[in-house]
Amino acid sequence: MLDATPNRRAIGALLLALLLGACTRAPAPPLPHEAYIWQRLWTPELAGAIEQQGASFAGWRVLLLQVIGDQLIDIEPDPAVLVASAKPLRWVVRIEGAREPLPAAQLAAHLLPAIERWRAAGLVPLGIEIDHDCATAALADYAAWLQQLRALLPAELELSITALPTWMDSPNLTRVLAAVDASVLQVHAVEGPDSALFAAATARAWTRAYAGLGRRFAVALPAYGVRVSSTPDGQVHSVDAETDVDSSGASGRELRADPQELGRYLKLIAADAIPELQALIWFRLPLPGDRRAWSAATLATVVAGESGSARFQVQATATPEGSFDLRVLNPGPWDGAAPIIDLPSDCRYADALGDYRLGDDGDHLRFQPAPDAWLRSGHSTVVGWTRCNSALTPTWDLP
Repeated sequence: MLDATPNRRAIGALLLALLLGACTRAPAPPLPHEAYIWQRLWTPELAGAIEQQGASFAGWRVLLLQVIGDQLIDIEPDPAVLVASAKPLRWVVRIEGAREPLPAAQLAAHLLPAIERWRAAGLVPLGIEIDHDCATAALADYAAWLQQLRALLPAELELSITALPTWMDSPNLTRVLAAVDASVLQVHAVEGPDSALFAAATARAWTRAYAGLGRRFAVALPAYGVRVSSTPDGQVHSVDAETDVDSSGASGRELRADPQELGRYLKLIAADAIPELQALIWFRLPLPGDRRAWSAATLATVVAGESGSARFQVQATATPEGSFDLRVLNPGPWDGAAPIIDLPSDCRYADALGDYRLGDDGDHLRFQPAPDAWLRSGHSTVVGWTRCNSALTPTWDLP
């Protein structure tokens, strides 16, 4: 009989090596982050934002065309700015509405000359992304439309789409995904107006379920807020998402994506190590004057995987009349809800300004911010004034 001991030893050594290899295997590399450049006007401020924030992102998804009914609105990006950024890019076509888009042949006829024009300017996109919130009931028609468009576009251009979590309830989603090369799952602003703009646990569940379809995809994440107004019966009346639009009036409510909640999602997804998930795409690249977007500092901090929260300071400036003008500052990298400010007990006279209202808890005067007041990183706002029996510290940190 042959001695099996050497074979057992060899097998044992092999199993031990495999076990040690599994224990020392390097973690999956971090997912690349990209950003949507959604601005319709290419201003010097936008050029500066692309240059200054480029280190946080591996690529750009640039709005090139907006389709509203039969109206086609071209966006004119600055080729020099995009060439200088040296980032891979994809053109995005936004199609408004939930039903039949314009004919695929009409869209292709409009896109192809534009693509050639931008290629001549040095911009060679990796692909075209169609952003269309198709009604779930119309997905079969959308799949056929995408097949037609795919056949009309150059083969070297990747065709991708944004996808909604509600589509996962439809058997026609597989037909839609078969018609394109990739997709971007939107996990923000897809529930009712009374819901949060983004919730980490819900977004994680959607991401994992979508990965179960077995196709590579990216996830679109929010770095912005909206103002929503509703009718008395709970229907959405208006949504203000742009920086310079206010149609919701005084009854509107601000819904903001919480940076800490997004940070939690990133940690959960990193732990899940989903192989189908290829990238994370942020909507939208912030500008200094974009009051509904996160600050650039906050977005960069979240992308870098850092944890934290907003910390505030109060600045008191003495006036010739013996009072103090008060201002609250956000000197750190985190945007956050404007803070409550309690004054020392010897401050007995005050008035509030701007987003603040004056209150009194019995022992202290208190400056109470409006429910939706928000203070971005690096910004400050006037609080009001006060008169005290003793001098205030020129600057103090809030707890």
